[in-house]
Amino acid sequence: MTSRDKQIRGVLHTWQTWWEHTHHQTPWTRAIPEDIRDYRDWLLQNQYKPATIRRHLLRLREVFTEQVGMDPTVGIRPPAEAPLQPQSLTRTQKNALLRIIAKQPREKKALRDTAIAQLMLHAGLRTAEVLQLRRPDIRISPRGGQATIHGKGMKLRTVPLNRTAREALLAWLAVAPPSGRIFPISDRVLRKAFALYGQQAGIPTLHPHMLRHTCAHDLINSGTPLPTVASLLGHQSLHTTYRYTLPGLADLEKATAHLEVT
Repeated sequence: MTSRDKQIRGVLHTWQTWWEHTHHQTPWTRAIPEDIRDYRDWLLQNQYKPATIRRHLLRLREVFTEQVGMDPTVGIRPPAEAPLQPQSLTRTQKNALLRIIAKQPREKKALRDTAIAQLMLHAGLRTAEVLQLRRPDIRISPRGGQATIHGKGMKLRTVPLNRTAREALLAWLAVAPPSGRIFPISDRVLRKAFALYGQQAGIPTLHPHMLRHTCAHDLINSGTPLPTVASLLGHQSLHTTYRYTLPGLADLEKATAHLEVT
């Protein structure tokens, strides 16, 4: 098997896994450009490197052209390399977002999405990791709690749940389905819900993965050592975690503001 064949097999496995989770019984060969765009965004939100995403799009183009006779990847651009710190939320933005979610007219949806938000903000979970959680993965006692996370590459890790995460999760578990996934929604539904929350909270660029970025940013700003942050977030390399120590756009704007003529 050539390296190209191995790449195609690996890309197809990831693509088909994502497709089955988001589209269920619909054949993946019916994908349209919007699906490819959603897949690209999902890869980006789950911290796949831009070069890896470009390779996924290239191999998918070859597969669709050769096996299906059409190419839904046309016009879908790969992400550019990001030189700045991943975008995170300020304390004001976090509070605004949580207030908007809590005010949702459907109480169960408010409880569900508050629990999701707090798990990402306080335990640093990826979107896919949150949506894969089941009741046996959660252990909560009067003094603490932890969750077993099925991470990227099927690697398991255990993360602690602080009081904020535990309280939000317990409130949802009281009304959540008794079996199956704790949060029985798709990645697409979750992203659309949080995009709407972002518009209402004055954060037009919001996507769920930004909450994980915020957790990493807050941990590093509080002085947490990089290896600890990497272990909590499930990073395989400290290089990935190091990105959160880089200056963000707000830092650069603050720096250049000192040059203004007054």
